[in-house]
Amino acid sequence: EFNCNEKTMTESTVDARISPEGHLAVLSKAEVNKLLDTSPREELTWVQYCFLQAPMIGAVNVLTNIQSNIRIAEGEVLNQLLYRSLEQVIE
Repeated sequence: EFNCNEKTMTESTVDARISPEGHLAVLSKAEVNKLLDTSPREELTWVQYCFLQAPMIGAVNVLTNIQSNIRIAEGEVLNQLLYRSLEQVIE
């Protein structure tokens, strides 16, 4: 065991610092190994990838943007269909 800024740590822990002044966290070796593990992980779904642990306002913003893009695409499709129909009527 050793003492680091009045916190006793055993050999099974690692002191993760963000600066010399303070601790970010005291992590176990298992937690550090999990963070450094590069083995294949389960694949995330699109929803998990975009929204897992994201703030709600960010998720609302992304979904609103998608909704807006869909409405624009719908409008373009309808305009093209209407334009082609009018061309056929005129000919």
